[in-house]
Amino acid sequence: MRMLVFTGCFANVSKEGEEEKYVLTPVSRLLVKDKDTGVLPFLFFENRDGPGLAIPLSETGQVVPQRPVDPVRQGARGGDIRDGDAVGESNRLFNEAMACNSRPMAKALVEKHHDTFVGVKSFVDIGGGTGSLAAAIAKAFPWIKCAMLDLPHVVADAPKDGVVEFVVGNMFEHVPSEDTIIL
Repeated sequence: MRMLVFTGCFANVSKEGEEEKYVLTPVSRLLVKDKDTGVLPFLFFENRDGPGLAIPLSETGQVVPQRPVDPVRQGARGGDIRDGDAVGESNRLFNEAMACNSRPMAKALVEKHHDTFVGVKSFVDIGGGTGSLAAAIAKAFPWIKCAMLDLPHVVADAPKDGVVEFVVGNMFEHVPSEDTIIL
């Protein structure tokens, strides 16, 4: 624990003569399973077997010079993480990792930038994965028709709640025409 305190993962709040007590720091709060602030799904995705989003330092010499990596379409280790082969557990982990990034953005949009949605009647989240961003907007602004566009295998696994319309498609081929589009 002392090493974790030294690195800033935890803080020691013990008073002299008392039993040692530790609290979370901003760094360790990110590792708590929390649907609004946790990055645990991203860490689980990055540390599973198979291609991920980050390039390990030991692999940069192998990946970068041989072939450029398009981060939108490919995992940094070479596999196409968004194609039809990314199903099951791999697809679920990837979508949860992306959702952990969009939840804080959704919260900020709804709480601090609600004026952005004045006059908006329709909204589509391109590549929206689980639909968490579109769902947060739909719940905060019930007059907005919210949709999420993603590939067939993603839409098939997305949690349907009746608030968001899930559209099967590929943003490289067609983007729905709505008042507001977010990538």
